[in-house]
Amino acid sequence: MTDRTNYMAASARWMKKELYQPGEGEVLTIRDVRDHRFERDGKAENKLVLDWKEDRPSLTLNKTNFNWLVSTFGGDDDKWVRQKVRVFHDPTISYGGQRIGGLVLEAAPAPTPAKAGPDQDLRRQLNNQQQHQAAQEIDDDIPF
Repeated sequence: MTDRTNYMAASARWMKKELYQPGEGEVLTIRDVRDHRFERDGKAENKLVLDWKEDRPSLTLNKTNFNWLVSTFGGDDDKWVRQKVRVFHDPTISYGGQRIGGLVLEAAPAPTPAKAGPDQDLRRQLNNQQQHQAAQEIDDDIPF
């Protein structure tokens, strides 16, 4: 049986906190930053929207996430493109005095370096042997 809990949130046009369990999220790559005109109750408002390289709904930027992007990558939104960020559901977000939760951006974790394994150890040994052989082949005797 397939768990379809987040199916509707994942197939939506706009990213919502329900896409992730509280405290969870994922690393995504910013593909584009664009203006979008939202109309609600006869009022129009332009907001910045992030589109992702990965197959995820677009994220409408609130002030907190906008300010984080500016402080992290600078004010030129062209520099935001191709940046990896972690998007996660923060259940502690409050609005109007009530805890409602929301989506938050933060720095993507740094990739962990690969641990030395058998292939890397063998490669290192072969490289050391080749350097040793090359050093022995050099003839330092200068004939006079």
